[in-house]
Amino acid sequence: MRLRTTLVTFALALLFVGSTGAGVLRVQATITTISNPTSAQIAEALDCPRLGWSWYYTLDHCTVWNNTDFSLDWVALDKVGSQESQLYASVHGPGTLSFKWCADISDQTSTYSNFVLVFDGKVVAKCSRPMNPGPNFATATVDIPAGEHTLFWILTGTSKYDYNSAYLDDVHFTPQPVPNEPTKTSVLASLATLKNTVKSTTNAAFYPGTKIALIAAIDAATLQVKYGKYDNAAKTLQSTFITRTDGCALRGTPDKTDLVRTCEAQAPLYAQAASLVQELQSLHAHIL
Repeated sequence: MRLRTTLVTFALALLFVGSTGAGVLRVQATITTISNPTSAQIAEALDCPRLGWSWYYTLDHCTVWNNTDFSLDWVALDKVGSQESQLYASVHGPGTLSFKWCADISDQTSTYSNFVLVFDGKVVAKCSRPMNPGPNFATATVDIPAGEHTLFWILTGTSKYDYNSAYLDDVHFTPQPVPNEPTKTSVLASLATLKNTVKSTTNAAFYPGTKIALIAAIDAATLQVKYGKYDNAAKTLQSTFITRTDGCALRGTPDKTDLVRTCEAQAPLYAQAASLVQELQSLHAHIL
């Protein structure tokens, strides 16, 4: 990551009426840019750190802009040529996503130069707000269905001569209530059920010494839930339990990272743990 500070002159045409007549006030604003920002820096610039999302991007074309004089910030994507620049994060629905965006497309007549939001393989929103001459944001609102989805903000171009830029800001997500909404009590009960399922599964289904590792993962998540750390509990189950029991669900056969030898034994463990992660993410979303 490199940090560079530049002075950018914003021509703020402020019309005023007085004894001296109308005039134009020009103000110099200090812009700080952070290239190759961290996930936390992106979340801060998008005004959504409390969502707890992990942000990623492709290529070396993501920059956080911070106008220190006017307390404005946003995330910029840029690209040269036909490669795509992507900024993406995962969200657990259902809920309503809103954000502000605009784009500077070098060839406005091209149908292949776009700034779009994509998930589940479909373009669900397309930015039509150009720069004017600085960020001139439009607000977009999109309904996110139930389940886990990765949201891709994608900037595209058509040729090696294209230079396109896109700007994103004010990302918000409002979860929608779901039937049988989980509670702390219900999640603790589900964790106890998962632990009993592991204990009742024959030892022969596990590689030596690994059954206790899965039980330890459940115990760690249970302690996190008791302290209200629902997001941490979800990550614990995801990283130390689901990734060790998901071979059959993802590929039809146990893989080398799995701790459970057979698909018959994996199925109930994976299903219960995956459901628990969804419940924990829902609980976390509703306390934000």
